Amino acid sequence: MSVKIGKNVIEVLTTGMYTNPLFMYREYVQNSADQIDTAVDQGILPERSDGRIFIKIDDRSRIVEFEDNATGISAIDTLKTLTSIAASEKDRKKNKGFRGIGRLGGLAYCDELIFETSARGEKTKSTLKWNAKLLRQILSDQSNKREAHEVVEDITDFSQIDCEELEAHYFRVKLIHVTNPAILCIEDVRNYLSMVAPVQISNKFLFRSEIHEQFNKNNIKIDEYFVYVNQQEILKPYTSKIYQQNNGNKKAIDDVLDVKFIEIHDGEDLLAVGWYGITSVLQQIPSCNIVRGIRLRKGNIQIGESDALQNLWNDRRFHFYFVGELHAVNPRLIPNGRRDYFDENDALQVFNEELSVFFNTNLYRLTHDASKINAAMKKFDKHDELQKELSKKTVNGFVSKNEHNELLTRVERSKEEVEKAIKDLSKIKDKAKNNSALEKIYKNVVGEKPKNEEQNKLIKIQKPIWQTDKLSKLSKKERKIVSDIYEVVINVLTPDLAHNLILKIEERFK
Repeated sequence: MSVKIGKNVIEVLTTGMYTNPLFMYREYVQNSADQIDTAVDQGILPERSDGRIFIKIDDRSRIVEFEDNATGISAIDTLKTLTSIAASEKDRKKNKGFRGIGRLGGLAYCDELIFETSARGEKTKSTLKWNAKLLRQILSDQSNKREAHEVVEDITDFSQIDCEELEAHYFRVKLIHVTNPAILCIEDVRNYLSMVAPVQISNKFLFRSEIHEQFNKNNIKIDEYFVYVNQQEILKPYTSKIYQQNNGNKKAIDDVLDVKFIEIHDGEDLLAVGWYGITSVLQQIPSCNIVRGIRLRKGNIQIGESDALQNLWNDRRFHFYFVGELHAVNPRLIPNGRRDYFDENDALQVFNEELSVFFNTNLYRLTHDASKINAAMKKFDKHDELQKELSKKTVNGFVSKNEHNELLTRVERSKEEVEKAIKDLSKIKDKAKNNSALEKIYKNVVGEKPKNEEQNKLIKIQKPIWQTDKLSKLSKKERKIVSDIYEVVINVLTPDLAHNLILKIEERFK
């Protein structure tokens, strides 16, 4: 039997594989991370922390370069290794990349893709050039029926030269004449890699050490590497502040009070461990905070995007009430080819079921109780505002009897709502004794003691004062007419305009 593999398989594994061109950065960083681990295993690097992954973006020349100081590839193996497609010898239980297709990612976004490498102990620099522009022409030519291996032979050029450095060990990728401008936006690349790459959490996040300590208790090491984009180190941008975008500026509106931890098990088999941050008001985090959402990771590389786990919520909006990470640590949870989720198997089914229960019980109840706390505090604030308005009217006078009666009615209703809120807070306070996350929120928002009845007393009015009493130039009958006019003004105009107009009338007839 003769098996024919057509040229279009190359298109499927390049332009057809990913929806976001920035995914290419993840693939090359992932490959470098694996080789750094191999370099440590082989004694080429003393520790993982000695490895470096450098990315250089030259937007003017439209060139992107990747370089690591890991193992490199020996001269005798370079051609075979770099022209193999989907024939990786990596261990899928150990390595982050294992399908042997990631290195082709750059072909879709440049005119020429170049691999350069040298292994320690060798004085040979190997170079493999891929003519990506010619590849696109061949793929678009329907009359060209060549097979995949023939196309690879047509578009590649391999060469080796002697070099002086015997101890040099590196792997370098160059994209020449980048065709997609998204790949050249340095800020976007940094932001993307800060959430996707296997890097450290920024020290601006107060709970960084606590997260590491908790993982160490489970004998789990978070894979972290040094990645640089144009010489700036990439870090996960978690902070202890939550921001809101306002006229192009960010304003802090909330704090991360604490982090809590989660474990997902299949019987005694640990599938995943993670952490999630608790904010003080526990409401939906604005989209200007790129860290929002509980992110899914494997080997500390993000799986999918910020919403990868959102489908496991009954109410999807709650996913963005939190920040956090869930690290898949079990080898049975295997990233799929697109790395947007895991391959279907029994472990994944248990993972989805257990995590869905946690989201829709533990975290849902927490958000529900936090919502009650916030609603109660809004009732207190509303009552305080009405009391202030009543006090002000008591001194300055009411526009009419209708305004007087309506305000008293609103204050009385608000008083009843506050009484109910006090009871709700009392119940939540009792519940919080057995829930440290809820206790944190309660103490931060409410304080040690809730509002009491003394603060809820109505202001007593012996005899109301009317604003028209100031109009000494007018008779009692005329004042009644002006009172009716005041009501019309208040009902028709905005508060500021109504206030200014009433002042003018008062000035005229005092």
